[in-house]
Amino acid sequence: AEPLAERKGSRILVRGAEQPVIAEADARRVERVLRNLVVNAVEHGEGRDVVVRFAVAGGAVGVAVRDYGVGLKPGEATRVFNRFWRADPARARTTGGTGLGLSIAVEDARLHGGW
Repeated sequence: AEPLAERKGSRILVRGAEQPVIAEADARRVERVLRNLVVNAVEHGEGRDVVVRFAVAGGAVGVAVRDYGVGLKPGEATRVFNRFWRADPARARTTGGTGLGLSIAVEDARLHGGW
């Protein structure tokens, strides 16, 4: 996602636990989750930083991706992971997405017992 972030004027900042975050997981699916979340954040971050945070506790790994774009309207957060849903259908996309990325990401997370 770095080349896209550079084109958008964003930085991707990775913050994590003091110790390595290790998980037994399907690397292909986890990479797809992270890629979808980070690219989406860069796309909607309006040129601001995107912060990726990792943490581990109680045998679980947590990942949070935060952008500082305009955000969602009330009630839209419950729909953002639905297939083909867009907050603004008229908005131009630079990555040529299909509207499936976040729905695939949430399904991959569920397959790992996450949400």
